[in-house]
Amino acid sequence: MLNFIRMLRQFTEDLLHKTLIISKTDYTLLWNLYQKKNITPELLLYCEYTQKIAPSDARITMIIGCLRLLQSKASASEAFGFLAQKYPSSLCHFLLIASHTFFSHWALAHDACKNFLSQFTPPSHPIFEKTLSLIIKNIPDVFFTAFSLTGKITLYCHDYAQLNDLTVTLDQYKFVLQPARNKIIIRLPSDWKSAKILTVSAKNKKNIRYTFNIPTFLHVRGFAEISGGHITGWVCCDTDPERDISLLISSMQDKQDFLLKRIKISQKKYSDVSFLKEDSEKHYFSFFLSDLRKNANLLFVKTDNGKNLYGSPVSLSLFQNMAYRYALETERNFPAIFLTAPDNTRETLPLDLKPACIIVPVYNGFTATQTCLQQLKKFKPASVRLILVNDASTDRRIHSLLFLYQKLIPDTVIIQHQRNQGFPATANTGLKARYKNEDVLLLNSDTIVSERFFQKLQLTAYITSDIGTVTPLSNSATIFSYPEINISTPVPTVKKCAELDQLAEKIWQSEVPEVPTAHGFCMYIKEECLQETGLFRYDAFAQGYGEENDFSRRAAALGWRHVACPGVYVGHAEGQSFSSVKKDLIRHNLKILNAMHPGYDELVQSWLRCDPLLPFRRMMDIALFSKNSLFSQSVLLVTHDRAGGLSKHIGERAKHYLVHNIHPFSLKPITSESGVPLWKLEDIPNNDYRNLILPRSAKALNALLRKIKCSKIEIHSYIGHGIKKIYELTSLDIPYDVFIHDYSWFCPRITLTTPSAHYCGEPGLTCCQACFNSSSQGDTTGDTTRIKILKQYTHKILKNAQKNYAPSKDAGERICRQLNIKPSIRPWEKISGNETLTFTPRTKGKNRHVGIMGAIGPEKGYYQLLHLAQLAATINAPVHFILVGYSCNDQELLATGKVTITGPYQEYEITELTNKHCIDWFFLPSVWPETWSYVLTQIWTAMRPVIAYDIGAQAERIRKTHNGTVVPLHTRPLQLLIVLHNPSLWATQQSLPSPGENTLPPLRS
Repeated sequence: MLNFIRMLRQFTEDLLHKTLIISKTDYTLLWNLYQKKNITPELLLYCEYTQKIAPSDARITMIIGCLRLLQSKASASEAFGFLAQKYPSSLCHFLLIASHTFFSHWALAHDACKNFLSQFTPPSHPIFEKTLSLIIKNIPDVFFTAFSLTGKITLYCHDYAQLNDLTVTLDQYKFVLQPARNKIIIRLPSDWKSAKILTVSAKNKKNIRYTFNIPTFLHVRGFAEISGGHITGWVCCDTDPERDISLLISSMQDKQDFLLKRIKISQKKYSDVSFLKEDSEKHYFSFFLSDLRKNANLLFVKTDNGKNLYGSPVSLSLFQNMAYRYALETERNFPAIFLTAPDNTRETLPLDLKPACIIVPVYNGFTATQTCLQQLKKFKPASVRLILVNDASTDRRIHSLLFLYQKLIPDTVIIQHQRNQGFPATANTGLKARYKNEDVLLLNSDTIVSERFFQKLQLTAYITSDIGTVTPLSNSATIFSYPEINISTPVPTVKKCAELDQLAEKIWQSEVPEVPTAHGFCMYIKEECLQETGLFRYDAFAQGYGEENDFSRRAAALGWRHVACPGVYVGHAEGQSFSSVKKDLIRHNLKILNAMHPGYDELVQSWLRCDPLLPFRRMMDIALFSKNSLFSQSVLLVTHDRAGGLSKHIGERAKHYLVHNIHPFSLKPITSESGVPLWKLEDIPNNDYRNLILPRSAKALNALLRKIKCSKIEIHSYIGHGIKKIYELTSLDIPYDVFIHDYSWFCPRITLTTPSAHYCGEPGLTCCQACFNSSSQGDTTGDTTRIKILKQYTHKILKNAQKNYAPSKDAGERICRQLNIKPSIRPWEKISGNETLTFTPRTKGKNRHVGIMGAIGPEKGYYQLLHLAQLAATINAPVHFILVGYSCNDQELLATGKVTITGPYQEYEITELTNKHCIDWFFLPSVWPETWSYVLTQIWTAMRPVIAYDIGAQAERIRKTHNGTVVPLHTRPLQLLIVLHNPSLWATQQSLPSPGENTLPPLRS
């Protein structure tokens, strides 16, 4: 065990160092801390803080796991477990095994090891076999089998002699071995790569059976493209990241594959951690095109087993022709050929249907395909043919499934590919099998159709003669997505799809918004459009993504229009065939699209800015709300779009209304991509209705509020809306209340602070206007209304409200003084418990840990905290600040050496963080007269008293509860530091030490 620990420590230190090296550019302070203190608890603490700032950065997670392991913390397994779930990485999975072994969690180590060997080949590093031997030693009956891509099987167990009649099965071929007492290594036959399944079992160990899927172990992911005179890309073998990978570069000459070049991608070391930054264990390659023959237009980049990388074949020429000429040329190269229909076909075609067929390309996805076919069996018109094209699915169940539904669905044809060709070529196979004069519906095998889907799509196609394609709405179809454009959501159930389809049909008024492109998941194509445009470009878009966009733009160049059919909703599961390379493939194919169709991106972006489908999505939302809402009334909570305590209060108000069977909506200001100011309603708490977006017009809003049966409005803020727009809302025939959360109602700087972040003292109108004029828009409401006019609008709004509420007496008095309106006082929270908190130190000795909580910006006391920390560092005062949260400049605070920052937190973490950092008491450095202060409440939940400045609601609440003490607003830093070190003395004497008096304990050496 000691040898293992020594070896693991060295391995982990190496990983830690390498991970920090690839992180130092982004996390300079972390690297500097590592250089100074190496492996210390302080370094781990800072990493855990950094993780809260960047929770998705796998580098930080790896560093935390390594540090915890080196510091013998069992929670190291949590970090490595997270990485193992996120990445198909042999290294991450091994670290999980090693950490379980290190802490003698043998059962967990055994399960993790068994899972590892089912996915990966054994690494060459000696620590792996050392780890296995320890697990075997502590679990005597354990039996492991490792499979190597060199055609070698290695068996590990405690006593090999106990394994009688060891059987290895390679597909149907079996051979039996008699084990010896030493390690067993089995060499497979030379043609083992052509086999599918490898099984290892022992006759006398019924619970021991290892099965390896050989094609999965051999699978190499990769991507290739042309860039700057090079063929560049990457390859990756997930099962064996150390494996050498060969690539074959070839061209097609006289219909023969002609090899031009073979290149070898060198292996990476097992401890390579670059994938943490790049999100994949990729081996990159690049070589000059000049090294290859130039007489080929297309180059194929394949792995040594003959499989094309994604992006292959790559084109050596760019299309410079105009769109029209390109469309004509493509049609000549990819003509939409068809079959001749038998004489007995189409004798009984319904009068309301044109001749048509549905083409479904199929590749694996058994469950989704089965659902698709079940729905087609129910809802496909009898006169419409069904063509199923199986693109060499590896799931054998697919074959049986297709033949079953061929019997169940009349007029069904099955076409089988002998090798996988990708979606465009598979779709083309189906298109070539159509009859003359047949329209086509191209339908993915992972879709869910509903009643009359086909009839509605065909009806839309013939609304005008120039419509070439029709695409319905879906949960996952880019610009056709509902409920949110360009956002994929999980596919609804069959029942839910039918409900959405019925609802869409009910509100559809036969409008057909024009779109820049169709979507291939469910794409109705008119026969004339297909005949003129030709087939899909399978050569340029071999694996999919972009072929329907190219088709659409070619058709558009020939005069055809593409439209959406909002009256049809089709579910789309969107399979994961390309999940590992999807981003690269889309980026690559978009580059090709823009080369073929200059300005394509801008065309789509221009359409998105207009978003012609938004009105229909909004009607769908309203209809769904009317159908699903359990309540007969709703309420509108007008808020801003900024962070802060207001969002918490809105949540509490929403809960209040839900309890009283009233549905709450918030109203927030947003701006469109083209800069148009809009309003957006969001239902609370689920945000199920995402399209309630409308112009900032009181008339438009009133019409929408009537539809959602709004009976009351609460105005919580005008920030972002504009005071004039909020004033317009008061003219609606809906009663409203106003809630005061800040002083934006008469101070455009919101917090009664000057640009230098000091309390202004609330001077006269002239001084206020001068202060506002000197402010930047970033620290104000954004409303340019002059303060005199602002106060006039505010007075009218408050005067006509049913009720005005302020959360504290101090806030109410300031509002009354400025606006001559006296609001009712209603605290935002009910504080339970009558226990008085005292200043009792939690830390031993003379050093004190003073907590600061929240997001600390200038008006929240950032500069006061910075000056205190710098002073404490200068005089080496026994005071250390713990910022539970973050600030506007964390690095500046950390550089003092007197501040620890935890990073963003959740409310449930407050007590834990307070105790973890042994915080004695808290300081609330806010310099503005807060109206309530949720942070103060949060501090008290951790059972700690608070020191605050004598201003605003914070001082009022501390005096009322006696759970802390207040100091004058302009207390000097040294005097304040003395109070923070020993607040009980100040709380009892209520007198500050003189400026020259230092009552801090003797400075530490």
